[in-house]
Amino acid sequence: MQKRLIEIEEELAQIESRSGEINTAVETAEHDELEKLSAEVTEMEQRKAELLAEKAELEAKEEEARSFDESKATEIELPDEKLEQEERKMFGIETKEYRDAFMANLVGNATPEQRAILADNTTYGDGLALPTALDERIWDQAISAHPILGDVATLRTGMAIKVTKMTPAPITKKKDSDPNTEATFTSAEVVLVGADYHTYVTLSFAEAKMSQGAMEDFLVQEIADVIGEALAKDIFARIIADAGTAQKVTATADTFADVKAALALATLASAPVIYAPAVSYYEIVGAIKSGAPFNMGAALGCQVKLDNAATGITVVDPKLFVLNVVQETVVEAQRDVKEAAFIIGGYMRAEGCLRKTKAAAYVA
Repeated sequence: MQKRLIEIEEELAQIESRSGEINTAVETAEHDELEKLSAEVTEMEQRKAELLAEKAELEAKEEEARSFDESKATEIELPDEKLEQEERKMFGIETKEYRDAFMANLVGNATPEQRAILADNTTYGDGLALPTALDERIWDQAISAHPILGDVATLRTGMAIKVTKMTPAPITKKKDSDPNTEATFTSAEVVLVGADYHTYVTLSFAEAKMSQGAMEDFLVQEIADVIGEALAKDIFARIIADAGTAQKVTATADTFADVKAALALATLASAPVIYAPAVSYYEIVGAIKSGAPFNMGAALGCQVKLDNAATGITVVDPKLFVLNVVQETVVEAQRDVKEAAFIIGGYMRAEGCLRKTKAAAYVA
């Protein structure tokens, strides 16, 4: 109630401030502008009346509640359990308290208070959402190894979606006298339902007693390495599949010529990026031509990025590849008494496609 009263006071102050501005503006305003200002004043007066009425009602309720509390103070007490529940709701996934509770819960060391943070937080349901800091660390590491993951257009929809893939239609010209024909596209709907990406690690009961910091480092490394690499490989494979064989440049001994040819084929890539595995990357950024080193990417006006998930040199406008995340990354644990170990698994579901086939080309 107090929060709403403060919001009302702030909005009333804004109305008063704007009224002062209008009073100054009308002195020099012309006819059309005067009509607009007059309409705005009428609207503000109506809004002001609504706010004052709401304020009066809230103040009356507040006074009534205060009087009731004073008369019944010795008779009514708020249960301690309810107070604790209200406090628990303050610990969202971005807080250190949630992060500590999450990590302790993975290896069965959570206190009753920590389990309550996970179980009773109405915003995050059963408490399985990754702590924000841990999620960011996983993806920072995955993107560091595979820059394509950070470059594509990512949609975190949480559901299957349809996107339209556009393919330029061939243009035929019978003779020189024929009028020019604008490029047209054929479209096809693609349903991105997602593919599963998962990994797991097994920790003995003794290993699970490592510090929280060490545990986080271990999980970040494992999940980022396995899931990140698998997803990046699938993105490059999908780019090549969606581009099709028409966008293929057959590799020759002249890498510079091959890269130029690929760029020339990627006609719909407005901001092309060259991705290459190490075997090609270092040649591209430090090639030897006529006895002097030079950077092919710089010479061609393109960024060149090292990504070992690429099977070969791939030229693509990454923002024209849409990645639909159907399930955000989750981390769960299972206790295996027989093996005296914890099995901790990471999982996500995602799928993407190239929106325009000629936004990419590749050398193979």
